[in-house]
Amino acid sequence: MGLESHLSDVLVAIVDAYAAQEPGDRRRLYHVRDFGGQALDGIPDLGVTEDDLDELQTSGFVDIDYATGGDYMVKPTPEGREEIRRYRREVERQKRAEAVDLSWIVVRPVLHAAVDIWTESGASVAGYVSLRALAEKLERKPSDLGLIRAVELLGAENWLDVEYAEDDDDPMLKPRTRAIVATRAWPGGDGEVAAERLLAVLDDIAANATDEGKRKWAARLRDTAMEVTTKTLAEVASKMAGEAI
Repeated sequence: MGLESHLSDVLVAIVDAYAAQEPGDRRRLYHVRDFGGQALDGIPDLGVTEDDLDELQTSGFVDIDYATGGDYMVKPTPEGREEIRRYRREVERQKRAEAVDLSWIVVRPVLHAAVDIWTESGASVAGYVSLRALAEKLERKPSDLGLIRAVELLGAENWLDVEYAEDDDDPMLKPRTRAIVATRAWPGGDGEVAAERLLAVLDDIAANATDEGKRKWAARLRDTAMEVTTKTLAEVASKMAGEAI
């Protein structure tokens, strides 16, 4: 987590103590401050202070209400619960940590497969692709850490929307508009989109052209382009698109 160790421990304890209550009858955790020190109801051993809770509230991880006399009453926010789920996912993943290849030549098939599955399923704006379906399409395992990291990074770079359900540690994903523009030969987009659109066109020619010479030419050009850094290819594609306009 982005929090220092003590605050991380406090947030974990708050989330767990709140979740341990009966659903539908959950109450805020009461913070007690007296001459003996400070503590949070049900969490006596961490020495939780008002400053700790203020900092967690500033980070958006807890919501604070005030009792008569100004005592704090606390509950975790959805962002706080998601932060702990993310933290625990990462702890489990670190137990099976391995080297992963996140070069674009490895990651771009993940993007294309996500778009393929989503469009084959009707391209619903409310529809998400499961990690399991993506793994099957790519003939990889859902537990493949490289696949999971590729999905998360594609989300971070705005190619995919990536979400996690509360009761599932596998991501769900959906292509963003720029992914459709890049992989389905739409006009427009930034340099990165234009670069990927160029590669997608070469993919199609290499796979489907009736002339064998043309297929080989497209495959060679695509492979050569993939050896160029993504930044350079994006700059070239962007310039070409600008001149075409």
